[in-house]
Amino acid sequence: MDGFNCTANQCLNKSKGLSRASFASSRQGQVVLEYVLLMVLMAGLGAFIVRSFVSRNADEPGILVTKWDSILKVIAEDNPED
Repeated sequence: MDGFNCTANQCLNKSKGLSRASFASSRQGQVVLEYVLLMVLMAGLGAFIVRSFVSRNADEPGILVTKWDSILKVIAEDNPED
């Protein structure tokens, strides 16, 4: 197997000096890294949703808290003549 008669993976492994086992373990490391990055992204998205939708901060309440407060005020009016 010289440089002209090899498949793409064989030439890649030959040029980098990687065996099949070490090439597979580096691929596995990439999968773990991608998984960790996705988990960080999902945690950030979840934090954003909690902060913007259900925040109980008195200065800037979340969208759901504001809407729930307005619903409670309408119910509390309870005008029996309507």
